[in-house]
Amino acid sequence: LAGALLTAGLAAAPPADAAYKPHVAVVSCEESYAEDWYNTQGSNQGLVGLAGLVGVPYDTLTLTEFLASPASNYTSVWFARCLYVNNDRIGSLVTRLGSHTAAGGSVFFDAPLAIAYRDGGVVRYRPMSTTFPALGITDRDWQPMQNATVRTTGSAHQVAVRFGLPPATS
Repeated sequence: LAGALLTAGLAAAPPADAAYKPHVAVVSCEESYAEDWYNTQGSNQGLVGLAGLVGVPYDTLTLTEFLASPASNYTSVWFARCLYVNNDRIGSLVTRLGSHTAAGGSVFFDAPLAIAYRDGGVVRYRPMSTTFPALGITDRDWQPMQNATVRTTGSAHQVAVRFGLPPATS
């Protein structure tokens, strides 16, 4: 997970004349928390722990706070199990994701993003592809992930340093 996150979220090279200063938004969707607080909270804690592990500054935000914040505040946005996003907010989310990625920002999510919502007490589902244009991805970009490992290649890697693993350890 950490290797995928670093590849997707923090590996973008800065312009030659600028220092890269990552700043992550760990976003929790209120609707997801209301539907499944246990797993949503666990996801939040995991992503905050990961940000601390890799040493990037982060803010924890609700989706409401994220949508209201300036897009330039964050180099990467990490969504913590944001499966549920109500219909009245999906358009704002897609617009914000599009402006964030167009400005060179990255996005990470640990579960399908914004695929469910409540409609008169009934849970309804929308295709995950609703967010794809804003993220610049297609269905063919998705690959199943099973039995993932993190393999370090040097003793200076954060995982090796924090856990004392020698290089090439899975």
